[in-house]
Amino acid sequence: MRLLLTLFFFTIISGVFSQSKTKVDSNLVITTSGNVEDIVYTEKKSPKTASILSAVLPGAGHIYIKKYHKTAIIWAGLGAGIYGYSFNQRFFKEHKEAYIALLDGDPNTNPTGEYENGSAQGLKDGMDFYRRNRDLSIILTSLGYVLNILWASVDTHLLYFDVSEDISLNIRPSFMYDKKPISGLTLALTLK
Repeated sequence: MRLLLTLFFFTIISGVFSQSKTKVDSNLVITTSGNVEDIVYTEKKSPKTASILSAVLPGAGHIYIKKYHKTAIIWAGLGAGIYGYSFNQRFFKEHKEAYIALLDGDPNTNPTGEYENGSAQGLKDGMDFYRRNRDLSIILTSLGYVLNILWASVDTHLLYFDVSEDISLNIRPSFMYDKKPISGLTLALTLK
């Protein structure tokens, strides 16, 4: 019994001293590693503020949390979506005007340029192709905009996630008493 109490006591004590202590206030994060000179004060960033900033201007939430490289990724993705929309809209409009000019029955309004020798079915297929790609560009750009907001919020939450070496998996002896004493091993994941 004395051995069991001693093992229990050392298990509790080792868990108390194994990790650094972090106090999170509404405005400050104070991290200490046991030494007085290692105290660091930083302003805590708000996920709500990051989300609102990203909703107003895509990428602004990442600028707020000082992850500037992610802003470039967001701007490139949204820029590609906007370019895809304008490219497909332009060709959709050209195919539509040529299709209408071909089928309106007026000899004065024939398709010109590269659509001059096009068939009605070919122009209709081109219209459908560019309309589908335009709509897909709108959907993907909208999805990118929403993901930008979520990404800023999640990144802000993860700023304060502990990824230090203090998170560990310990193997400890364990004892259980049913009708007779049973000994075994316990796996303990130590998280903050």
